[in-house]
Amino acid sequence: MKKFYIPTSTLNFNNILSSESVFPKAFYTKRGFGYSRWTTIPENGFDNAIVLYESIKAFDRPKGELEDHSLLIETHLKENFIKQGDGFLYCDSTIFLTPSTTRFLFFSESERRIALSMSENSLESKLLKLYSKRIDVVTKPQETYQPIVAKEPCALNEAQLEYDIHTNMMKGALYGYYIGSLLSSDNESIKQLNELKEIHDIFA
Repeated sequence: MKKFYIPTSTLNFNNILSSESVFPKAFYTKRGFGYSRWTTIPENGFDNAIVLYESIKAFDRPKGELEDHSLLIETHLKENFIKQGDGFLYCDSTIFLTPSTTRFLFFSESERRIALSMSENSLESKLLKLYSKRIDVVTKPQETYQPIVAKEPCALNEAQLEYDIHTNMMKGALYGYYIGSLLSSDNESIKQLNELKEIHDIFA
């Protein structure tokens, strides 16, 4: 596993948290579930690929009416990507995130606070609490990411897109079964389940 960095906008923060993943931009309009939009930035602006950087650098978002700030995703991945440039690589598939392998990095406490306050009121960002200890502020480096001016590095990964669609359908079925089981449980079963969870928490 190797550490990589994905620069993006805080406008995508809820989107990322809702699915615990980052997709190539083109996936969002074609997948048929979740958010249909993705805000691109010059440092990561391809449709069919995600740009992964090998080190932390600074980047800025333009001032405007929206609360659009710099957000850096730090995650550990197996190094198996398309093409390597000068300190970066291209990934044409979905990157799945977990609290154990991922951190969200901000360059200022105020920007972190704004992003969190906007997410706390969103039903889609229900996974925010899982990452609460993985959302940090880092000192802004002197060196900056440069906008990548290049042709699209690859074609749309249709196989990955189909896989994501089927995976989402399975997740929906599992969530439905889980919710149905909870609603059909009697009080005694729920009491026993809560006691088991307390015992599990003590040992954990």
